[in-house]
Amino acid sequence: MSHALLFLNGSPPNLDNFNFEKLSKYKIIVCADGAYNYLRKSKINPNVVIGDFDSIKNIDRKNQKIEFIKITDQNSTDFEKALDYLCDINITMLMYGE
Repeated sequence: MSHALLFLNGSPPNLDNFNFEKLSKYKIIVCADGAYNYLRKSKINPNVVIGDFDSIKNIDRKNQKIEFIKITDQNSTDFEKALDYLCDINITMLMYGE
């Protein structure tokens, strides 16, 4: 079973007590658009950033480990774009709140 961790834009989660070692158990870490801003501050590098990029302040294109997928379709939310992407790559389970 493949697990993914998905971060969304909005109020960032409290990452002060986050167990960063747990990140290795996820096959992929995806963030939807604006969540990239708070992940950068927290030194968490997602594998994929997806969305229309209207909420991202600065993209760190030097980090070649991050795939940036821009989808300009305004008929779906960045959350929906992220879910579609995860379905396309056959992710079977999302984890939240661990």
